[in-house]
Amino acid sequence: MVTFHLNSNAHGDVLYGVVKCVNNVELTTLAASGALIVAYEKPNIDLAQVQFIAEAIAAVPFSDLPNKFHTISYSNRSSSNEKIFVQNNLTALKVEWDGIADAAGLNNYEYRVMTSEGVTVNWTDCGNYTFVDITGLNLKPEAIYAIQIRATNLAHATSDDIQTYTFPKGSAPQLTGNYFV
Repeated sequence: MVTFHLNSNAHGDVLYGVVKCVNNVELTTLAASGALIVAYEKPNIDLAQVQFIAEAIAAVPFSDLPNKFHTISYSNRSSSNEKIFVQNNLTALKVEWDGIADAAGLNNYEYRVMTSEGVTVNWTDCGNYTFVDITGLNLKPEAIYAIQIRATNLAHATSDDIQTYTFPKGSAPQLTGNYFV
């Protein structure tokens, strides 16, 4: 086994390895590798964003919420959009994201759903998709949910997460047939 150091290579560089073996009677064999990607950093989330996909949704700036909502944080990073989304669907969450980058290439994305009480849906692999439709949920009305997204690169380094929040309000009121003039 041979070890060598690649001090002059940057994250994302592509290298090829060639090995030449010579035996005692000067017979030679060459073997070459496929592309090898230098990867030692975690994916970059500086330009990443995550947002909800919904037919009827309202985005409320954090500054417009009561003070109790300002202290909620489920990661080291604040919400990617500084808003909380209000929705009436209690069984599904749909989110999309972009801007997570890695010069060496991304392997997959994962999502997680949390409340202040803990994990609702633990980290779940969603392949290379940049959107997810999380169904079969039983969301509590008036609770705040954080949806977190993270990426793993080809070296299996995982990014910090990005997140957004939702506040399920329950279903719209039923029409009763009564009206006021």
